[in-house]
Amino acid sequence: GAMTNGNDKVYPTSDCSQDTLTKRELFAAMAMQGMAANPADNYLAEVDGKIVNVTSKYAVEYADTLIAELNKEVQS
Repeated sequence: GAMTNGNDKVYPTSDCSQDTLTKRELFAAMAMQGMAANPADNYLAEVDGKIVNVTSKYAVEYADTLIAELNKEVQS
């Protein structure tokens, strides 16, 4: 298989005017959806003395980890 580039469009199309999500954006959105579906989980952290929601940060990390793992399998 080919390497997974997180910046590749999810649905490549010949119509350049149609904007679609990148693989990285889709993977992050799916991770975020899963996190949001479980209200028991608390995605708050203290950053610079303030409590902030880190859901989006974790979602992007999940996406990047998935892309890296997919690419490892391609090389083996």
